Amino acid sequence: MDIGGEAASPLDALRLPSRQTSTLLRFLSLGGAQRAALSAREWDDVLTALQAAVEGLAEQLQRGAVSERTRSTVPAATIVAVDDMLQSALEPLSRDPHGELARHRLDWFSARDLRPYILLGVYANMTRSAGLLLGRLGDRVPTDVYAGSIVQYILALQDRLAESLEVLQTGKIAEGTLTDALVSVASLLRAEYMRLAYVNPQRFSDAHDAVVAAPLHSRDRASKRRDVHEMDGLTVLSAHLDALPTLSVQITYQIILCLWMLSFSVSTLTATPFERAQVPARLVRTLSGVKAEKLVRISVATLANLAAADVTLCREMVGAGLVAALAANESTLRRFPDEELRHDLQRLQERLSVQLRTMSTYEVYVEEVMSSALSWTPPHQDVLFWKQHAAQMEANDALVLRRLADIVRKPSDATVLGIALHDLSQFMRAHPRGKVIVERLHIKPRLLELIAHPEADVKKRALHCLQILLTSQWSALRT
Repeated sequence: MDIGGEAASPLDALRLPSRQTSTLLRFLSLGGAQRAALSAREWDDVLTALQAAVEGLAEQLQRGAVSERTRSTVPAATIVAVDDMLQSALEPLSRDPHGELARHRLDWFSARDLRPYILLGVYANMTRSAGLLLGRLGDRVPTDVYAGSIVQYILALQDRLAESLEVLQTGKIAEGTLTDALVSVASLLRAEYMRLAYVNPQRFSDAHDAVVAAPLHSRDRASKRRDVHEMDGLTVLSAHLDALPTLSVQITYQIILCLWMLSFSVSTLTATPFERAQVPARLVRTLSGVKAEKLVRISVATLANLAAADVTLCREMVGAGLVAALAANESTLRRFPDEELRHDLQRLQERLSVQLRTMSTYEVYVEEVMSSALSWTPPHQDVLFWKQHAAQMEANDALVLRRLADIVRKPSDATVLGIALHDLSQFMRAHPRGKVIVERLHIKPRLLELIAHPEADVKKRALHCLQILLTSQWSALRT
């Protein structure tokens, strides 16, 4: 093969020794089957040359980032070529992870400096390779050595998820970006210690005394996407489920697969991040809205793990209406022949039954509100319920009322929005100082917006709520 001409190659920018350049150019010219047929010795030559290419590319990209230049200083063709070769080198880890060839590759990579591979995930969007290496190597990765680079990589991944979420919120989908990020996260989360690093990067870096520089793109974009960007990694992942109708079955599966992996580490991570990310409530809504067996199966498995791991998460499922959702879909669930699904379903139902026996009607209502999964369950329209429990809603600095106000302020499903408005009105009628308490929530500007809502029910309930508040203010002025 003639590689000595004057035509520029995609590897010129790396300035490798001529022998390594020749080895890699020959490799690039081969098809997938030809690459797979290379001998062990030929592969060792390719991997050695590839290591040099990865190190050179990572160094250039990092140097460019530090000097506040973009990755455009390196030709895009160079990044594409290195990514192509790296994907081929790591392919056995995905295709046959327990095979002899995969073990050989892992042994080879574990003896090398992994930092350049991780940095390519940060600066060149080559996230899949870094995730696959870190996830498959697992405990063989010396975290004390790589903690800073790992956290940089995770922050870059989470930033890409935030980008895709921002696009989803406009009703569109950045499918390529989202798929790459999800595949990378799923690969990464195979390793137990990576789950801690993903959910709590700061705690992970502190544990290893790591100094972490935020990825360049994170620094540049933080001010532009304040709400989305400030979400933690678990929240930005689970929030994608809010766009369920827009997502394909495969992307939905990949999101829940990541949550399923994290569900095995609740005892280490604690329930708090799962509560904050509304993982149980979002999974309940997903389970209620999907029909594909693979989505039902992994949703039930994840919920069963979470319910078994923590009582608080199980109570949130009760509040989110999981019992009713399972009852409504009983015939659909029964037609799936999967034994694992049946087992997980039984585990889940047993946990829910135990919780239901210990929870009062008011406690179930509180969990429903806190999960933001409002539906027309009996307490909402039960006058006696409001008379008996209105005073309790002042507890914990009016936490329940503040959550209802949050639901009203944020864009929500029309039914959920209508119920939140209804409940605030009910509270004001049932509590002697209800109007004064709700006035302190400062929702009047939002109510004025909602009286122009396109949904008639929301408009009617916003107007009713506003009338009660204004009546309160007028009475105060008269006295």
